[in-house]
Amino acid sequence: MPKGTTVKAGTAHSTHIANRRKMSSGARRDEIVNKAALLFDSSAYSSTSMEDIATAIGIAKPTLYHYFKSKGEILFEIHGALIEHLLARHAVPSTSTPSERMLAIMEDILGLMQSHPGHMRVFFEHYRELPEEQKDIIQEKRAQFQEIVEQVITDGVKSGEFRNVDIRLTSFQIFGACIWAYQWYIPNGRLKSHEIARQFYSQMMEGIGTKLS
Repeated sequence: MPKGTTVKAGTAHSTHIANRRKMSSGARRDEIVNKAALLFDSSAYSSTSMEDIATAIGIAKPTLYHYFKSKGEILFEIHGALIEHLLARHAVPSTSTPSERMLAIMEDILGLMQSHPGHMRVFFEHYRELPEEQKDIIQEKRAQFQEIVEQVITDGVKSGEFRNVDIRLTSFQIFGACIWAYQWYIPNGRLKSHEIARQFYSQMMEGIGTKLS
């Protein structure tokens, strides 16, 4: 191998290490959470150790423990980050119509399948493994998001955009369609997440049956 190649490779490696050392505490925590979510998704939460996470990131295990005391803390962080993202985007009152808000909610949920696939699987498959106190916190936030969706449906019924449907049942229908997608969604598949969201939305609003004469 030419000497110049070795020097360049060594320089690039040194630069990478230097850049990592400059990471803020928040950026490093995000890096740990994102990598752990992918590991929990591919290798299962129960079989992934703190050492596995540290190795995947390229940091020493004591450094990892500086940010998170346990694997359970990382699991809680994954749950919190996902639900807080949705709450932050939809808890604020909007001037959009109920139908526009509903489409935005469905696009955001399905969009997370593309941007945070590991987070989504962890969020729905490993909730029971949270400690009870943390489980209660996440459950409360989940309930808050369901209330947001139910309020959008309620507003749509009042405005005449939606039929007079069962609010709770309709919210379950929406969550069932959008959330279960993490089981089959392929990020680089035939349809993008927003295209799936629009098809789901159209089918919810219009149904799939033709009018009978």
